[in-house]
Amino acid sequence: MKYVLTEPQAVLLREIAATPGAVALPPSAIHTAWALEKRGLIKRTRRGSGHTAVVTADGRYYLEHGKLPREVQAERERLADDTRQAAPAPAGGAELIARLRSASGRIIVSDPSPRTQDRWRAAFYGAVHHGHVPEGHKLRWTGRQRGDCVFTLAGEKPAQPPVPVIEVPGVLDRPHRLVRATRTTLGRSKTVVDTRTTPGVGPMHVSRAQADRALRIMHALLTEAERRGHQVETRTVHRRGRAVQEMVPPSGRSGSARRAGSGP
Repeated sequence: MKYVLTEPQAVLLREIAATPGAVALPPSAIHTAWALEKRGLIKRTRRGSGHTAVVTADGRYYLEHGKLPREVQAERERLADDTRQAAPAPAGGAELIARLRSASGRIIVSDPSPRTQDRWRAAFYGAVHHGHVPEGHKLRWTGRQRGDCVFTLAGEKPAQPPVPVIEVPGVLDRPHRLVRATRTTLGRSKTVVDTRTTPGVGPMHVSRAQADRALRIMHALLTEAERRGHQVETRTVHRRGRAVQEMVPPSGRSGSARRAGSGP
């Protein structure tokens, strides 16, 4: 049960408590009053077509202390049981890591009282500062302020290899042979460049304004492929009116050809 009141609930509770006798509830306050009644803070009575309400002893206690009597009693019992709860806590960082490994990397400590949390906190920092966390793993602790404490031991994600950078030239002084052949066949169209059905060239379908940039990107990719040991050649296969360009690994290297369908 959630006992913390919203502002409208707290205002209505104070209004009921400040009025001697039963208070007639306006229709707009019915849902707010229902929430207070569920928490045991008021008692409602039907009168005619409406309801009246009076504050309960628990309601007056809540207004004075900010908690219900049963909340205070539950906290006392939790603290009284603190020593027993703290006893099973790990004795140090090495034991915490061993327990996490046997528990598939996750342990939940339900709403620990202060002494219990201190024991788990000491084990956590002991593991972190004394080299007990296995290499390639992270030890995490959530729920430090309130509620359950959750300890997890997770393996770090392997570092991803850096993405290779391919420099694209600003000007094509010595274009790749395939790029040179493609540039020769661009035609005079002022709107769209389309070489997808032209044999022996790179397949392109771009606006005329982007043609130079597309050729420079094609040049960068093809020269980099050759630098890495690939052979670049065109194989004209008409499929649905489109020429297909293939990058073929050099002889003696296994693997299927890589195919580029429509160019840069």
